[in-house]
Amino acid sequence: MSRARFFLVALAAACVACEKEAPRPAASAAPAETPAAVPSKPPEPTAPGLAVDKSGAMIGFERVSLDSRDAPQKLRTELERHKRFFEGQEAKLPVERKVKPAWVSMVVEALGAVGAARALVRTETRADFPGEVGFVPLAKAKSAPACSVVMMILEDRGTAVWKLGGGVAGKRGKGMAGPDLTLTGETVERYAKGCSASTVGFVAGADGVEWGLVFDLAASTRRLPKAYFTDLAVLGEPPVAGRPVVLP
Repeated sequence: MSRARFFLVALAAACVACEKEAPRPAASAAPAETPAAVPSKPPEPTAPGLAVDKSGAMIGFERVSLDSRDAPQKLRTELERHKRFFEGQEAKLPVERKVKPAWVSMVVEALGAVGAARALVRTETRADFPGEVGFVPLAKAKSAPACSVVMMILEDRGTAVWKLGGGVAGKRGKGMAGPDLTLTGETVERYAKGCSASTVGFVAGADGVEWGLVFDLAASTRRLPKAYFTDLAVLGEPPVAGRPVVLP
């Protein structure tokens, strides 16, 4: 074999060996599996917000008119949907000053019907009075003794204080800027002193009296040094000063 031919045969054999030894490209790794998304826990349900304004009551996002004859039933039906949030609890209830006292009483009673212990009513008031006052449903006050104190804002913006079972009412005239709650407080203390067996006081307003004035009267009792009511209740129907008050 000639030298040139031998060289070509050797070169061809070397190329074949190179092809056999050349590493093959690694197979691409299989894409990692994306973990399944864990479903997020739904938010826990909460109690609906409550409010009373000149248009009626708000329960969550539902508006309930309080001027209709069937308003008490509508209120209760709407509150029943959220009963679990109110049973045995104190419900927070913002109330505008200009609403009718009967509306506030209606909402407090409806809350009581679904098991609320009381309504903590928040209303704008004088700087020296507490802005929140608790009111119990009248059903919780039905056992109040006849000597329990009734306090009322009269139509002329004066005040009257008397006993639940009736009797002479102690009246105070209107002050310079509305009811004279300082003098009224003295009368309340005098009546409360004669009824140590009672822990509940009743507040009311005559026809045409706005809730704000009734709230002021209730809040003023929280500043009396000689009279303190564990519970307060608001009367839906305006009573007649001095006459017995019949609780529903």
